[in-house]
Amino acid sequence: MATQTQLEHYKQSVKHFTNAIEMSSTFVVPYIHRGDVYLSMGEFDLAIADFTYAVRRTRRRARVYYSRGLAYNGKGEVDLAIQDFTAAIRTDSDYAEAYAHRGAAYARKGKFGLAIKDCAQAIRLNPENAEFYYCRGCVYCLAEKFDRAIMDFTTAVELNPKYTAAYVNRGDIYNIRGAVDLAIEDYTQAIELNPTDARTYLNLGVAFIKKGEIDLAIANYDAAIELEPDESQAYFIRGNAYFSKCKIKRAIADYTQAIKLKPDGQAYYARALAWAHLREWEKSEADLAAARERGVEWPEDIAAMLTRQREEESLTQPAEETLILHGKFTREIRQLSMDSLQNQSRTNLQQFAA
Repeated sequence: MATQTQLEHYKQSVKHFTNAIEMSSTFVVPYIHRGDVYLSMGEFDLAIADFTYAVRRTRRRARVYYSRGLAYNGKGEVDLAIQDFTAAIRTDSDYAEAYAHRGAAYARKGKFGLAIKDCAQAIRLNPENAEFYYCRGCVYCLAEKFDRAIMDFTTAVELNPKYTAAYVNRGDIYNIRGAVDLAIEDYTQAIELNPTDARTYLNLGVAFIKKGEIDLAIANYDAAIELEPDESQAYFIRGNAYFSKCKIKRAIADYTQAIKLKPDGQAYYARALAWAHLREWEKSEADLAAARERGVEWPEDIAAMLTRQREEESLTQPAEETLILHGKFTREIRQLSMDSLQNQSRTNLQQFAA
C-alpha cells in the first residue's frame, strides 16, 4: 500500500502527464506513463483505459499489453490478465516478466503445470532474477511440492540476500515440517530485514511454541499485536500460549479480544475451556454453544468433562483435565497450518502478479 507521501507524488505525476496529453493528444508516451502511475496507485480502471488507448497507437505493444495485464490482475480479472500476458509474449517471445506473471496468474486458477512451465521459461530467459524463483516457489507450495519450493526460495535468497518474503516462505515450510530451528533462523533473518511485518512475528512465535519456549513465543506475539492491534489471530494464539502457562485470566482476555475483532468459533471454543478451568460452568457452556453455531465441532470431550466436573464439585484439581483438552485443541489447530501456508502462497502470487 502506498504511503501518503507516495500518493502525493503519484498525483503530481498524473497531473504532469495529463498536461502533456492536453498539449498533444496524439502523443502516446504520456498515456503509457500515466497508466503506470495509475497502476501504482491501484487505480486499475484508469490504468486500463490509458493502456487500451496506447496499445493501438504504439510500437511498444508488448510492454503495454504486459502493463495492462498487471492492471487486470490487480482487479482480479485473471482471464483477461492471462490474455494480455499472452499477447505480450506473442509480440516479444523473450519477455521474461510476461512469462513469470502469466505463470502466477495460471497458478491463481489452479493450473499449476502451466504456471511452473511459464516460470521455468522466465528463469531460462533471465536466470539471475530472484523474483522468478520466488514466484515458482510459491507455485510449488500450492502444488504441495515443498522440496522444490525450498530449493527455489533458497536460490532466490542466494541471488538476493535481502529477499524478505523468500525467507518467510521458506521458514513457513520448515515450520510446517517440524524443522523448527531452520524456521526460526529464516524468520529471524526476515525480521532483521523488515521489522514491521506482523505475520513474521506470529510465525516465529509458533516456532518457539513448538520448541516449548513459551515466553519467547509470547514476546513475538506481543510484537505482532503492537504492529497490528486489530489482528484477531494474534490475540487468539497468544491466548493459547497464556493458557499453556496456566495464566487463564490473561488467556480469557485475549480470547475475548479475538472474539470482539472476529467472532470465530475456535476462539469461543478456547474460551469455553478457559471458563471450565475456572469452574465458570454457565459461561463455558455458552461459549461452547457459540462455537458449535460457528461450525467448530470438538464437543464430546469437553461436554463430558463439563458434566463430570459439575457433578463432582469436590474435585481438588479439575483444571488438569482442561489443560489436557486444551493441548488436544491446539494440536488440532496446528494441523490447519498447511491450509494457512497455501493460502499465504496464493496471496503472495497475487501480490507478485500485481
